[in-house]
Amino acid sequence: HESNVNDGYCYIDRYCYKDGTSSPYVGHHCYSCNSTANKLEFTAPEGGRRPTGAGRNVVPGFCFIDGVCYDDNEHESYNKNKPVDPCNKCDTASPDVWTAVNGCLLAMEFVGAPDPDGII
Repeated sequence: HESNVNDGYCYIDRYCYKDGTSSPYVGHHCYSCNSTANKLEFTAPEGGRRPTGAGRNVVPGFCFIDGVCYDDNEHESYNKNKPVDPCNKCDTASPDVWTAVNGCLLAMEFVGAPDPDGII
């Protein structure tokens, strides 16, 4: 129960975290312990701001898209070596949507093919 957890701390997955500590989980490093909001779960960021605090070494700037945290210039991917979409990336100027990569061209099969009369 939340009432068993001291103020200023969260108890998550059998560990105690001090307020402001970032989540150690991949893709959730912008979530943090916010005992005022919830003492039993990490809290999602608000307004594209990265939480600060002890814990994980956190670099400023991230995107928060579809409940997942991405660092600036990171492409959507669970495998950092093979981006899912090389033409879209995190740009912290627009932290809640994917940003098109300037000059990125899609492979021809994605651009479109001429229809039967030769007009695209």
